[in-house]
Amino acid sequence: MNKNLQLIVSLTLGILLGSFGFYWFSKQTPTAVATPAATNKQLSTTTSLSVTPKDSPEAPDLAVNQKYVATINNKKVEVPITNVQAQGNTTSASPTSATPYIATVQQEVDITPLVNLMVPRWELGVGLGRHEGDTYIPVSMQRNYTYNKAVQLELHIDPSDQKVTGVELQHKWRF
Repeated sequence: MNKNLQLIVSLTLGILLGSFGFYWFSKQTPTAVATPAATNKQLSTTTSLSVTPKDSPEAPDLAVNQKYVATINNKKVEVPITNVQAQGNTTSASPTSATPYIATVQQEVDITPLVNLMVPRWELGVGLGRHEGDTYIPVSMQRNYTYNKAVQLELHIDPSDQKVTGVELQHKWRF
């Protein structure tokens, strides 16, 4: 291949990869319209209420417990809400009119769809490499198709004449 043909092929390949990457990145970017409900993955909330006798008349009438859960990399993660102080008077007006029971509200919000929107599906990379005295620029594109598997294409570009001098295709198992 002569130099002009190699330059044209490299430029065309770069434009195609750049256009493809731009198309997918702009498509994957969450916007105000692309909410979890629009992607058929809605947030779910589980709420339970229990009523138990009070230990003392000074105990609050209502206790609220909240936590957020998400499934990340096939593992359930819980984020409890801590240091939440009730506002106002949490006990009854007087001990004589106080109810002998405490109501406990337990709420769990599954935010897995929101977390999934933050996980990148595509990755681009560029660097500097050296092999047997020759310097090259590795340019890579990676598609994460599950949380622990990916496919990567890497081109090695010679900086002196902007030719592709090597290509790598990799399958990755992430752990």
